[in-house]
Amino acid sequence: MPHTGIRPLFDLLRLNTYLMQEAIKQFNDTTAGERVLGGSKNSFTFVLGHIIWCRCRVASILGEAQEFPWLARFAGG
Repeated sequence: MPHTGIRPLFDLLRLNTYLMQEAIKQFNDTTAGERVLGGSKNSFTFVLGHIIWCRCRVASILGEAQEFPWLARFAGG
């Protein structure tokens, strides 16, 4: 159980994890690489990578250093 001071963050991350897992079920290798929102935004794969990078940063800020596993793939866009 998380410390009460970070419980709201924990709950948001848990909800976001559930929503992302549900969204992932709707994609395959082809559709995950396509740009979203009419082709004007980044791909689902890029968005997912960005979310994971942010979570690694949050974990590091909270004292649980986590390295982003795909840094080379996302460096430079």
